[in-house]
Amino acid sequence: VRGFRWLWRSRGRHYRLLHEEEMPPRYHSESLILAKFLTSYSKANPTDVDVLFDLIRIFLQPSSIDFSFVKQFLNDTVSEVLSSEQKCQVMQRFLTLLSSDGSDETKTLSLQMLVYPMLRSTFRQTTKNYPPPTANTLNKILPDATIKDLILILCKDGSSFHPKLTCELLRLINILLENIRNKLTEHRKDMIKYIWNILKSDDNGTKYFGYLVVSRFVAVFETPPKVTLQVYVSLLRSHHSTEKHMVRAALDTLVPSLPNRLTEDELGNAIKYTLKLMYEQVNSVPQLAHLWDIITRNPNVYIGHKSKFLPHMVNSLTKLGLSPNAPAENKELSVELVKLIVTWVEFNEPVKLVGGAQHEWGNEHSNKNSCRGFLEPVVNFLIRMAIVNAEGKADRSQNKLRIRILSVLNDIISVRQDYEIIAAPLERVRAHCEEACTTKNNPPDSIHKDDFGMSANAKKNIKSISHQNSTTQSYHSSPQKKDEICAAHDALSVCLEIFLIFQRHDPRNYFIQKHLCIILPFGFSHLASNDDSNLKQVIKSLLTLTLADGDASSESLSSIICLLNNAISCSVLNPAVSARQCQEKKCGSYLAIEIIEEVSARNRIFVESFIGSLVDFAFVNAKSLILEIEKSKNPQPMQ
Repeated sequence: VRGFRWLWRSRGRHYRLLHEEEMPPRYHSESLILAKFLTSYSKANPTDVDVLFDLIRIFLQPSSIDFSFVKQFLNDTVSEVLSSEQKCQVMQRFLTLLSSDGSDETKTLSLQMLVYPMLRSTFRQTTKNYPPPTANTLNKILPDATIKDLILILCKDGSSFHPKLTCELLRLINILLENIRNKLTEHRKDMIKYIWNILKSDDNGTKYFGYLVVSRFVAVFETPPKVTLQVYVSLLRSHHSTEKHMVRAALDTLVPSLPNRLTEDELGNAIKYTLKLMYEQVNSVPQLAHLWDIITRNPNVYIGHKSKFLPHMVNSLTKLGLSPNAPAENKELSVELVKLIVTWVEFNEPVKLVGGAQHEWGNEHSNKNSCRGFLEPVVNFLIRMAIVNAEGKADRSQNKLRIRILSVLNDIISVRQDYEIIAAPLERVRAHCEEACTTKNNPPDSIHKDDFGMSANAKKNIKSISHQNSTTQSYHSSPQKKDEICAAHDALSVCLEIFLIFQRHDPRNYFIQKHLCIILPFGFSHLASNDDSNLKQVIKSLLTLTLADGDASSESLSSIICLLNNAISCSVLNPAVSARQCQEKKCGSYLAIEIIEEVSARNRIFVESFIGSLVDFAFVNAKSLILEIEKSKNPQPMQ
């Protein structure tokens, strides 16, 4: 065993592994055979923890051989096999290595492959199979002397360690602070001194890991308010950091502890600085996104001052969600910000602050007009964002964001109604749909009052001429045009889903009364060339609700009846059109008939407006079916 362990540690084996492609074949499996031997020896002799540190040497250099079994063995051994006394030996052996002149890489690997798995298994959450460690067990694994030695080494040699090793040691301190804070109480001054020096590091990774640990320190120990505020302010300004995930983790640890570590006045000063930073950096979208991300993730800390934040929140929505080339995370943040605005606006109860004081909204913020003053621009933002998002490149994240936007919009409209909606986004959808229909030579059926009451034969003649002209043209578009058409159709679908939300919760809103009959024909036009089942279901639900609930104006009702009549008449075509075109047109016709059938089940006289169109539709389809049957019975002879 001694010989094999000496050979494992030798420079010759290390050299041969580095230059294995130049070595004779008999040396190619040398390290692999030795590694398997040492793992077998360790299984038989778990008290010899030094062999665990020896096995780590294999990961000091890259190799073409797969040694992942060694890593798995080390993890399983320190987690499941070693006793409490043997785990204590591992910690003491690590501290000896840490204070030695060994390479920082070896020390780093020892932390990653031995110490962390061992501590994770010790501090893991309570389950039926793994009860929480007792105080006696913790004292055996991490006695006070071991903790003291660790702090002394950090204070003495910590400044000389490589940044990567420093980060791993900070992670170790973070784990200890989170799980055994009581054993670290007497070492608080030395720890904060060591961590504070790291905050001055030029290496961003090390510095922001230090901020995470000092945030954990503030969360578990009483800390001077000046230190707490200084850390908070530094993290607020760290929006340009490449270590964003570390800054976010530090703030998620620090911010919830602010009410417990600061007095009411000191917390007020922190809020004032946050607002001041918003004023100063109002044109910096990354800084605003950073600030609102903090607030949306920790709303309970800032809710006592919501009246100061709400105007800024509403004004920041467009910058976050509708800026050109806005990243996906900013769009998602804007939706989270909307949800927080709605929660704060609808929450009119007194808010308890630090020290038992209460914060009141005031009369001007508790009435409906004030709520609408905040929510009306939010509703318009959601509508605009949903449409703009639909016009972008379709992907999974876009679809997920669309669902979230419409869900939040539905929640808002279901609570309060009668918002004044800006029509500009709908005009944009209309323009895009008109362009798409022109490109495809498939213009929507216009709705005119004069159409209603027109004889079926007259309407059929007009449709025949229109379709005869359109079928003489072929449709060829570039990929760019196809993308534009798809974007227009996606925006149309979203627009109709928005109409459906309003029809369910606010059917008398002027927005839907005015614009529904303008946008709806494009939906039937789209169905005439695309069998879109989702759009079909939205149109069916929308029109069924509109016609059945009795809230539609007489003008809207007349226009919708004309649209349905035209949709049915579209399939009554001249014989010159192809069978495929006929089938496409029937998609809209069948939808119109389904709508009429469902509404007539509640109001029987409703079907009377469509008798002429339905008779023509039935006659033409019956005639077509008879011709097909006759053709199948009398097939033409082969030439």
